Amino acid sequence: MISVDEFKAQLFEFIEFMEEPFDAKFIYKSCIQPIDIYRVYDVLQQLEDEGKIVSLSDGRYISIRGALRRWLRGRLIEVKIPDYLIRDVEWAAKIRPKQYKSIDAFIADAIRDHIMKIKKRYEEEVRRYG
Repeated sequence: MISVDEFKAQLFEFIEFMEEPFDAKFIYKSCIQPIDIYRVYDVLQQLEDEGKIVSLSDGRYISIRGALRRWLRGRLIEVKIPDYLIRDVEWAAKIRPKQYKSIDAFIADAIRDHIMKIKKRYEEEVRRYG
């Protein structure tokens, strides 16, 4: 049987560029090797904890990259990241090398934090103004 780390790497490679949400049953049915459904759930939870995928309210998942591309496709034609921002990201990733394994992880974390701040502000406004 395949190791958990190997399965996780293969699973992430399979779902990383998917733009449509998926569920654990889809992953289970797509596996060409015998795998326990509970291992699929476990690995999906690990990928979510690592910030590589997000779980949706309906029980499905989507990769951070896929979610971002879906969002950007509907709003922007071309994305140009300013050079100063790239330099700042590289600098920040270097001062915390143990926390972030890649610049992609750093960016995903920053986007997630920003979204959570917006969500929190929105929820506070809803409570305040009804």
